[in-house]
Amino acid sequence: MKILSLIAIGFFCIVVFFIGGFPLSEGYNPVKPNADTKFSGAYNEDNFNKITIGMDSTEVLNLIGEPIGKLPRYASFKPLWFYSVNKESESGDFAWLKRAIVFGRNGKVREVQKSVRYE
Repeated sequence: MKILSLIAIGFFCIVVFFIGGFPLSEGYNPVKPNADTKFSGAYNEDNFNKITIGMDSTEVLNLIGEPIGKLPRYASFKPLWFYSVNKESESGDFAWLKRAIVFGRNGKVREVQKSVRYE
């Protein structure tokens, strides 16, 4: 009887988390983390993870294609290519996955930005 009570309490906690946790504004969606993220057309997470410091822009384009946008002057005039943006999800307002590449003045990858954004 005690085991059944523990199972029932555990099940109740899980249900409350999923029903009560998802509607939170800018909450992280553990079932579908990219629910509020729009990626560029050829974006692939596995290929994004292959990008390393020192690659040139041609290598980046071969791996993940054209970015959604480019900011020519980001952080001390270093170009920023972004591969994801915040979009409005139909089921709520969730955190989104930021994916961007910062290039140095030499045209090589200086930084790979990969984070969860709560904005």
